[in-house]
Amino acid sequence: MKVYVLVALLVTFTSSEIAFARGNSRPSFSEIDVNGDGKVALEEFSIAAKGGRRSPAERFKRIDANSDGFLQQEEMDAMRAKRGNRSGGRRGN
Repeated sequence: MKVYVLVALLVTFTSSEIAFARGNSRPSFSEIDVNGDGKVALEEFSIAAKGGRRSPAERFKRIDANSDGFLQQEEMDAMRAKRGNRSGGRRGN
């Protein structure tokens, strides 16, 4: 039974990670903020930000508008709005 649960969790995590990397799904801020402290550290962001042309560290630095080493909800919202505008508004938040 434990093996089935572990496999199910692994498949679920891997599927969502692949979807995010392909741009098919964007995890919410609270999903990325694993420890629930209201801010996203590079380590947390790197887990969710697989794939893409730039490394997670490069993307993190671009999103971190106030350069405090953490991403706040507002910074993530601004990035998503910018990406939505760049793609003609076809992508949802």
